[in-house]
Amino acid sequence: MPSATRSAPEEIEQAMEACTAGRSLQIPASVVRKWMGSYDNETLGAVYAFLSKERYCSCIRPPLSRDEVHSFLLRYYGKCLSGDFRGEWIHGRYEAGWEFAGFLRHACSLLPESEYVVKQSVQMLAELYLAGGEDVRQCIVTAILEHLLNDKNVRPAFGSWKRNAVLHEACQLAGEKGTGN
Repeated sequence: MPSATRSAPEEIEQAMEACTAGRSLQIPASVVRKWMGSYDNETLGAVYAFLSKERYCSCIRPPLSRDEVHSFLLRYYGKCLSGDFRGEWIHGRYEAGWEFAGFLRHACSLLPESEYVVKQSVQMLAELYLAGGEDVRQCIVTAILEHLLNDKNVRPAFGSWKRNAVLHEACQLAGEKGTGN
């Protein structure tokens, strides 16, 4: 699968096309892990697109663990939310926020099995909010919190934010009065 003449995003796009065409393609997990470990924004965006579809993931042999995929997703979301990149594959800050909101809403729908994923995701978001500038904070409030805190299944995941004045204020800015209730 890897080629010295193609970029990683081109390799990933070729893999997606092959998986979609129904070819019996098997992509070694080691190759996908290499892509996942990249520092190149476009490669990370292409990997995100690849891992976001079951038909592509089903081509990976052996399959990646849920922990591997979750770790990648948190790294990707964190990078996009803090950097606001532009490119063919990588998400901009607000696009990543909307994607993250959908990811976390889905994880909350799988509770209690997904408790670890939810806790890690909310913690990552808290760290980004506390370390971020006004642009990052505004994105988290408007692209993520406003969409999640009105969901009774998601709201309890942010209960720990009540114990931090800055995070609690973020919830209030998003229109939530008293998280975790």
